[in-house]
Amino acid sequence: MNNAKLDLCRHRDFGGLFSVTIDFIKQNFKQYLKTMLMYVFPFMLLAGFAVGYIFQSVDVFDLESLESNPGDLANIDWISFGAAFLATVLFYGIALIMMCAISFRYVQLYVERESITHLNPKEIWNESKGNMGWLIGYSLIFLFFFLVAYVGIAALVVFISQALSPWLLLVIIPLLLILFFYVLFTSFYIMPLKMEEPQLGFFQVFGKCFELIKGNWWKSFGFIFVFNMLLGIVSYVFIIPMYIAMFSMALFQGNSIAMFLTGLTSGVSYGLAILVSGFIYIAIAVLFYSLYDKLTGNSLKDQIDSIGSGMGYDTVKSI
Repeated sequence: MNNAKLDLCRHRDFGGLFSVTIDFIKQNFKQYLKTMLMYVFPFMLLAGFAVGYIFQSVDVFDLESLESNPGDLANIDWISFGAAFLATVLFYGIALIMMCAISFRYVQLYVERESITHLNPKEIWNESKGNMGWLIGYSLIFLFFFLVAYVGIAALVVFISQALSPWLLLVIIPLLLILFFYVLFTSFYIMPLKMEEPQLGFFQVFGKCFELIKGNWWKSFGFIFVFNMLLGIVSYVFIIPMYIAMFSMALFQGNSIAMFLTGLTSGVSYGLAILVSGFIYIAIAVLFYSLYDKLTGNSLKDQIDSIGSGMGYDTVKSI
């Protein structure tokens, strides 16, 4: 395997992006995955235990019994059930934020270093954890605007269907979906752009993301879509144990230990699948530096080299 440093700060076409992303993952797979297993996977494991408790509390395979005997619902400890559910969401949420912070900062460190270095997991985490605060804040802001937009769109659809003509929805809904995906895929660059230009506020970063994506939306959409599909196929391998556990444990209805193990296996399997899918953040970061180089018109590599002696090399010709 070629251990020479890859030059990520060059604008590339679709094929070039795919090639350099795969090369980057192969080159950094061991250190990146080790960091994820040390700092992110424990939260996935905690989420798995919480899912196990949920399965133990409610026999999810005996829904027909609950429907025929609604009184059985009174036997469920809903406070503990709710606490376990919230814990699951919290632990998975923390894990995803950590994956995002580590992935983007890892690529940024790779770009900033003069030569390729093998960072140890502790150093990578120390470099990443400073971004956790604003990442959580930005995620909450984006979630708020998403919910507002969702309610607004739902109200608009109801208004059009009742006050105007339902046939208009055949035009309105596709347009709204196009707008939704355009904004969604544009927002993917908020995190790496904020790391690259920390002086920008939320709305400044969001606005600059549209500049970044201008003229490159379809290429970016296609790259992320195809790469995410490939990761989905790979991560499905980790989902298989979840299905096996659920079908096998269905034979042990009423066995609380069996149900707990089913939930634990399901939660951990799902967590591992998310961990593999997290490589999409690496792909987005590589895509970001390609687009950022085109936007600035001055290669980030050249800016770094002007400060010191750069050791990177061009893996593809600049477009």
